[in-house]
Amino acid sequence: MLGPAPELENSFVAVGFNAFGIAAGGGAGQMVAEWIVEGEPSLNIWPLDIRRFGPYHRSLRYNVERTKEIYGKHYTISWPHEEHESARGVRRSPLYGLLKEKGAVFGAKYGWERANWFAPPGVAPEEVPTFGIPNWFDHVAAEHRAAREAVVLIDQSSFSKFEVAGSEAVAFLNKMAAGNVGRPVGTTVYTQLCNDRGGIEADITISRVAEDRLFLVTGTAFGVHDYMRLKRYLPKDGSVSLRDVTSSFAMINVCGPLSRELLMRLSDDDFSNEGFAFGQCREVVIGYAPVLAIRVTYIGELGYELYMPPEYAAHLDENLWEAGRDLGIRNAGYRAIESLRLAGLQPLRRRYRFCRPSRQGTLQGSGDVVEDQTGGSEVETLYLHAGS
Repeated sequence: MLGPAPELENSFVAVGFNAFGIAAGGGAGQMVAEWIVEGEPSLNIWPLDIRRFGPYHRSLRYNVERTKEIYGKHYTISWPHEEHESARGVRRSPLYGLLKEKGAVFGAKYGWERANWFAPPGVAPEEVPTFGIPNWFDHVAAEHRAAREAVVLIDQSSFSKFEVAGSEAVAFLNKMAAGNVGRPVGTTVYTQLCNDRGGIEADITISRVAEDRLFLVTGTAFGVHDYMRLKRYLPKDGSVSLRDVTSSFAMINVCGPLSRELLMRLSDDDFSNEGFAFGQCREVVIGYAPVLAIRVTYIGELGYELYMPPEYAAHLDENLWEAGRDLGIRNAGYRAIESLRLAGLQPLRRRYRFCRPSRQGTLQGSGDVVEDQTGGSEVETLYLHAGS
């Protein structure tokens, strides 16, 4: 494990080499030296980054149980999509019990139990290791079709979430992010946080929920990394505050062509395309629950991310399910998200260092970005088409 210690200022870690210390010593030493002197290493060494780990990794019992499993599998077959069996159930969404009753087959991500797919009645909620077509293939396909043709609910409470607030919050994030976040209240921007070389450090959404308050959402496992990235550049005068609010919100992703109709059955708020356009966010009431609704989706269909205090999650999930029965509502998991993302023609970019500032002002790493543009860097956008 390498990198800056999350709990300490100006302290770095280089540990856990086991038998690879001699072979990796030179390269690891160079990376840590660059980290200390330059502020970041010149190579992407995320698999070794200590910021991959969370507070639950401080548990000796967790580490002993997981280590025994890992060592025991050192020379066994590594199956596709294989999940660890030890030290599970560390972090659970408020919907965990409801989803388990509906056949959820869980995987682990950053300690969170997340539904990978749902076994229908009569099907054992378990995965069979194989290098061929997995036993969950047809069930994920059914979730995929429901998202394309009707409406699905996806529990994505595990996403890491931050609040950035203060008189200089917008200016601060405009310096950190490639996109322009200085937009009207009620706007959501999908953007990236850049490093000093113009490279991408984080892939996030930023919602301006008030003049001086913004709501950031990033990947489940990137919470510590992205929080430290933002904290490192906070103004020293206290004009900007940063809080991790991950545990303050559950999130249900309601998506599919009938998602708007479903929400309008449970809310008096305007979910029409004219009243609630893509890339907007607002406080609404659905059922009896106060919700921050963000109209954004990564699967190529109409969709809304619904953020609420955790104690409202079960109420909202139950009401959505009952109201959507005649619409063909289904639960969907993370395997379906991956399938939908690819089939929805979300682009894969080969050259991540290329970006173009969308507004005036200083963007972190913009000097290198401009240099890349004038140097003739090529960008190729690739689309994957599912065969018929």
